Parts: sequence; structure tokens; C-alpha cells
Amino acid sequence: MISSIELRAAPPTLTSKMPVTNLPSEREVAATLGNQSALNQIVAAALATLAEQPYGKHLPVHEGQWQGTDTHFARRIEAHLIGLSTEAKLRVSEEVLGWGPIAQLLDDQSLTEIVINSPEQIWVERHGRWFQHHDRFYSELTYRNFLHRLARDSGAKVDFRKPYADGRWRDFRVHRVGPPIAQGQGQLSLRRVRPQAWTLQELFTNDWVPERDRLVVHSALTRLVREHQNVLILGGTSSGKTSVLSALLAEAQGDERMLILEDADEITPPNPLSVKLLAKDQSLDDELVIPLEALLRQSLRMRPDRIILGEVRGGEAKDLLMALATGHRGSWGTLHARTAQEGLMRLEMLVQMGAPQWSNSTVRQLIAQSVQALIQVSRDENGKRRLDAIHRIASLEDRGFCLTSIYQRSS
Repeated sequence: MISSIELRAAPPTLTSKMPVTNLPSEREVAATLGNQSALNQIVAAALATLAEQPYGKHLPVHEGQWQGTDTHFARRIEAHLIGLSTEAKLRVSEEVLGWGPIAQLLDDQSLTEIVINSPEQIWVERHGRWFQHHDRFYSELTYRNFLHRLARDSGAKVDFRKPYADGRWRDFRVHRVGPPIAQGQGQLSLRRVRPQAWTLQELFTNDWVPERDRLVVHSALTRLVREHQNVLILGGTSSGKTSVLSALLAEAQGDERMLILEDADEITPPNPLSVKLLAKDQSLDDELVIPLEALLRQSLRMRPDRIILGEVRGGEAKDLLMALATGHRGSWGTLHARTAQEGLMRLEMLVQMGAPQWSNSTVRQLIAQSVQALIQVSRDENGKRRLDAIHRIASLEDRGFCLTSIYQRSS
């Protein structure tokens, strides 16, 4: 079996340093894919030849590039490229040495997500809707090499001991799963992380709330920030929870020190005084694990004006609420839930994960003392993000929490 080899430098004879702007048409891609079997043989032969060199897979490295690999590999496939257009040659160059069929997608800012289910199945999300990409990887071999290059650059390495991993690459958050929990070479999800944080004005411009409600909503949200209320933002997957959180952080005063705690690097600190701490899962490179609970304890010693938890999803909910109940006002976080009632129920369960010996009444009292408001967001049937409601926790009654609506979307 031929092992995969990571190839970094692009062959100069294929002029792959040129920007990939004029992309091959679907017909040219189809014609190239029609020669897939021959290309696979040439790729396999080139990799076999490299593996037989004195240094094996570990070729001499000079200035961060594999010496000799680019020219050798280019010569191996050049004969196959006779008759193809310059654009198609560039596409093949991307396939064997670059980012393959997703190279043309990386700079498209209208795309919010790229998912790869298999070498033949690539999907993109644009404006909240999914579309299948017309291009694909030529073979399992080139797809595997693509995954190796991405793992090297993002840190998202998987194997049978740990078949899932997260990472950061360019302006994307990377999530990868591999065998044995995934079929074939595995699946990949790339979610674009916005370089600049959203602002409330940008959210309003994107029809986050009806125009008639914008003044009321703006006043309510800024008041929550100004009065240092502890707030949770609730919503489903990709409903814009993190975007809303970032926009509200930008409304805080510039001299407030915020400690941002995340397990995925998404939120940008809103001022130079603020810092971010990232949780760490066990990786293939080491066994060090740093959970969010540990970050919460450390953040309390770092003089925070606000504690910002990217997402509340486990036993750290207990530590967060205890910190908020003891005086850390103006703290924020996000939580997966469709409604305020579901959010409070889920928060109870998460707290009990960290403190199973506590009774329901104790947990509810802690929540009532710690959280003042809930912001509920969602996506409509067209994939558009929207604000549904802003609730305040008015009191804790025998039957549960009593909520009052600061804002409720009417349509």
C-alpha cells in the first residue's frame, strides 16, 4: 500500500503561484475527471518513487519546503496535462499540491460553511441555504493527502485512538471526524469565523429585527450591557448566538476587562485590556486536557470586570453560576435551546452535571440569583437569522421561573 506524503511546494512548471481566479468550467472539470483513472496511476507512481528515495517520506527540508518534491512531482503529471487549458492545469495543481476543489471557495466571503462528506460530496452554505459544489476531489488518494495537509496546518489530527478533532485554519473553525466513527476517510466541517466582530448596526441592517422594532431593541440590549446584567443568549445551531454576543461586547465600555473563555476560538476580545483563554481537549500530540471549569477558576484570579463564556455546555455551568452569584456582574454566555423555557431547563441539567448532590430547588435558586435576562434567537425557514425575544427573569415561583418579556417578535 502506498502511504500518503505531504507535499508543500507547488510545481513551478504548473504556474500554481498564479491566483486561482479564472476557474475551469464544469465541462473542463468533467473532462479532467474522465481521466481520473490515469491520473490516479500517475499520482500513485510519483508517490511510490518518492517513498523509495534514500530519505523515504522524510525528505530534506530547506526553508520550510520539501526539497525536490515540486519539480519531481510536476514532471510526473505533466504528460497527463497535455491539451488541457491553463485553468484546468491550475485546478490539477491544486488537487495534488493545494486545497483541491475547495480552493476556489476559501475567499468567497458569502459562504459561511463548507462541509465535505466524501471526495465526491462537497456542500456549501450561502445566506443560510445549502448548495452542492459542482467540483469534487479526483480520488481517495488526493483527498487523503488534502486531509493530511489540513491537519498539519490546523492541528485537527485524528486517528483510531481519537477519531475527532477541532482546529483553526485561516478564517475557519475546523471540525474533523475520521474512522472508526466515520466512513471512508472521514468528514470535514469548515465554519467561517468573521475577522471583525458583528455590530448591532450590522445585525439590524441584515434584518435581524423588523425595522419598526429597532429603536426599542437597541435600547433594551444596550441597557442590559450598561446595567451589567448577567445574560444568556439562547438559540439553535448556527442561529447567530456568537455573533450577537460579539456585537453586545462591543457595546461595553472600552476600559472594562473581559475574560473570554472558549473551547473553540471564535470571539474576538473587544479591547486591548481583555484577554481570551481556550480550553484544550486531549490531542494526538499530548494528553494534556484543560476543561472550561479550570479556565473559570483561573479567570477569577485575573481581575475580570466581565466573564464571557462562549458556550455553556457541561458541568462548568455550576462554576459559572456560582461566580456570577458572588458578584461578577455583567457576564454573558450562550446556550443551545430553542426557547427560554427550554434554556432554563437545560441550564438546570447542566448545573446538576457539576453538582449532582444539589436538589432542584437549590439549583433554581442559584439560577435566579445569577441570571437576569435571556435573549432568544433563531433562523427562519429561509435561513435568515432573527431575534425572537428578550426576557427578564422576574421571580422564582413554586412551579418554576416567572419571565417577563422585554421584547417579543410579532411576526
